[in-house]
Amino acid sequence: MDVYIYTKFWAQSKYIFISKSYSSLMAGLPYISVIITAHSRRKYLLNAIKSAVNQTLDKEYYEIIVVKNFNDDLVDDFINKNHIKSIFMNGTIGEFLYSGVTNSLGQVISFLDDDDMFFDNKLEFIYKKFKGQNIAYYHNDHITINENGEPIRDNKIDNIIFNLSSISVMKNVINTENLIRITSNTDDFMYLSALESHKIALKGKERLTQYRFHHSTSVIITDDIKKFIQLKLEFLDTKLNQFKSFRNMFTSEETLSLIDSTITYLEMDMYIFGVKQKAGHIFRIFKNTPESFSQLFRLFTAYILVRLYSKSRNIILGQLWDAYKKSIENGSA
Repeated sequence: MDVYIYTKFWAQSKYIFISKSYSSLMAGLPYISVIITAHSRRKYLLNAIKSAVNQTLDKEYYEIIVVKNFNDDLVDDFINKNHIKSIFMNGTIGEFLYSGVTNSLGQVISFLDDDDMFFDNKLEFIYKKFKGQNIAYYHNDHITINENGEPIRDNKIDNIIFNLSSISVMKNVINTENLIRITSNTDDFMYLSALESHKIALKGKERLTQYRFHHSTSVIITDDIKKFIQLKLEFLDTKLNQFKSFRNMFTSEETLSLIDSTITYLEMDMYIFGVKQKAGHIFRIFKNTPESFSQLFRLFTAYILVRLYSKSRNIILGQLWDAYKKSIENGSA
């Protein structure tokens, strides 16, 4: 059966599909596929693509795939000139990633959001890290930058455990049937997929990604405490629902234990923010928790105080609000 790879070029306001036989490429397949997704955001996309193009790793070892739902003459011209695969589509983030992964040729997938950037040695490091080793997943460290690309000095915002632009994963551990179904928390999904594979998953200290903090990101930015609580609850509810759906996607005891502890953590957090529900099996969170012990201890203490003393909620929310405002001020400095 013939399989065809389609590369989409922008020319004369029409998409031209140029097909290449899969068998003709077998001898020189790229080892890494960089998948860049952009859903209705174009401001920083060209910078993201250029950061993937301008790598120290030889071009023969990686390919770039851009998945987006809009046309942009400047971006499309750059894509055309650099022979980058482009996929135009509408859909959820899961569908975007599914399309990128299923149209990729690499053994390793490195993800990049439209507003983030790679350092120029990122792919060379990933190539050396994965080549010849039984690694399924690697999450590098990052620096946080502002809208102008300047590093944020006081990085109290930078409390991010996962971000997709820092994740590289073996393609064969990604269950694409599940990937297409998810609507949020794609970074968590990739880690859970690696955990399910029983192969090595690593989190390194090498700063290889620039994570952009700005008003269009999923980071909550507001100067109103009521809006802050509302947005926080919406964020927690979305993540909670996604993790509940993860329970039907994974089967290993270790993976399900992590999912359950995260669900409990989210329920406790939502209770602190005012949702009237009981967070059952509290102590399960201590096993395989995704949070550091200090964060966990603070959350658990806050939860107990709110349970025992109703007035504690306002005090705790006030402290969270003060810490949030300080982090925003530091981030925008």
